Amino acid sequence: MKTLKCLMVLLIVATLCNSTSAAGEERGGWTNKQNMPLNRVGFEVVETNGKIYAIGGTDNTGALSDIVQEYDPVMDNWTTSASVSLARKFLGAVEANGKIYAMGGIGDTDFYSNIVEEYDPVKNIWTAKASLPTGRSHLEAVEANGKIYAIGGYEYLSNISDKVEEYDPLTDTWTVKTSMPMGRTYFGAAEANGKIYVIGGADENKYCNKVEEYDPATDTWTTKASMPTGREYLGVVKVNGKIYAIGGNERYGITSNKVEVYDPITDTWTTQESMPIAKAFLGVEQVDGDIYAIGGKDINDDLNTVAQFTITTSSFAALNLEPNNTQVYPYQTITVDLVIDNITQMTTGDIKILYDNNKLDFIGFEELS
Repeated sequence: MKTLKCLMVLLIVATLCNSTSAAGEERGGWTNKQNMPLNRVGFEVVETNGKIYAIGGTDNTGALSDIVQEYDPVMDNWTTSASVSLARKFLGAVEANGKIYAMGGIGDTDFYSNIVEEYDPVKNIWTAKASLPTGRSHLEAVEANGKIYAIGGYEYLSNISDKVEEYDPLTDTWTVKTSMPMGRTYFGAAEANGKIYVIGGADENKYCNKVEEYDPATDTWTTKASMPTGREYLGVVKVNGKIYAIGGNERYGITSNKVEVYDPITDTWTTQESMPIAKAFLGVEQVDGDIYAIGGKDINDDLNTVAQFTITTSSFAALNLEPNNTQVYPYQTITVDLVIDNITQMTTGDIKILYDNNKLDFIGFEELS
């Protein structure tokens, strides 16, 4: 008879009568996908109907682009769609009611464009819409409650803008709303629970970590918990009610691969697994709960890389192992004493222990007797 001290790793834990509850945990990992046909910076990405559209920016030569390319995550391939009328970079773009709206940006002769275009993915055509009241570049466009909000950026003579202008796609009209507390540019923004969150960028200081919440219902702004890492030219996207702040420039010459997650309900930040490549000026979107980080620029080069971040969410609990009442959490390695008869050889995977229907996976052992 042999007594073995086995090293086990707890793989899965459900809520048990013999357990102690723990907070839900989100885990994730990155996978490289099909590269975008063009190396791009200063472009926008927008999801609609399960596809991602990359719009404008600069191409491989650094020239302004009017090209629109569609990425299909299911097929993992890219196709070309109808071009926008104005080649431009640092525009704003967003989806509303199944259509895509591209606005503002920098053109060849129009540095602070007020042009607005609507794209119909079904018909594959662009249509001119009512112009932005304030021509801007480096703005963010965010949809909330069926309206589109054009926020911040650069105005004429490179003045940092605090303006917020609301567009109604149904009436094709614009309305001026309450300005941001302070102008900012190079930032990210996303909607959650009917409110808009403006994150990072640059105000009077570079590499800002400020977060401000806009409530369209009351037309008011509120300061929220700061992002842990101040960044410019980052990507921001909402998934499962939380907002992911990805990449960007942390300071001059330092490009980030960080992923920090904001929970609007608790007004708190957590950290997720970093991107495989540190980059700024990237496009970030989500399809079916997976995040796609597209293009951008590392410390030296414009990029066409695409990486997919898959999120898994579980409600975990800690097992209380008797008799010592030791608490064990998911993915933690523990030791378990076993008495086994007539063992001559044992390898990883030979032993599976179930504790209240939760699996402990054998990873090694030490013979004690």
